[in-house]
Amino acid sequence: MDASIPIHVLTATSCFLVVSIKSQTQIDLSIDTFMLHGVGSTMAGMLTAILASRALVPGDYFPLSAKILEESGHFGPFIPQQHAVILTYGFVALGTAIILWILGDLMPLRISIEEEERGLDFVTHGEEAYDPMTN
Repeated sequence: MDASIPIHVLTATSCFLVVSIKSQTQIDLSIDTFMLHGVGSTMAGMLTAILASRALVPGDYFPLSAKILEESGHFGPFIPQQHAVILTYGFVALGTAIILWILGDLMPLRISIEEEERGLDFVTHGEEAYDPMTN
């Protein structure tokens, strides 16, 4: 069985569900970066580990991975993959915190409430994308 099809379907479905749930909240993430890249890559990584096939992991190229698959079956790679995902989340969180700390010292990270209420199109670009009086 080709595992790529269920991996893609389940990953896309999970991203769609998370974006749908997020749209019903007050979370302000305009481009859904975490919902797509974070959730999507986590889901794909976990499913790849679960659906790993011995035929696609030749022992002469990947001896440790082939040994894990042989000894513990399909769920053998799951724990190491889970550790890799957790390590990646920690790395990204630390990197983001450092970047925000540096940028926060160089410039403000948020606009004022008044500017936000007026609208970024006008405040930042000096133009209106739509007439605010029509909404």
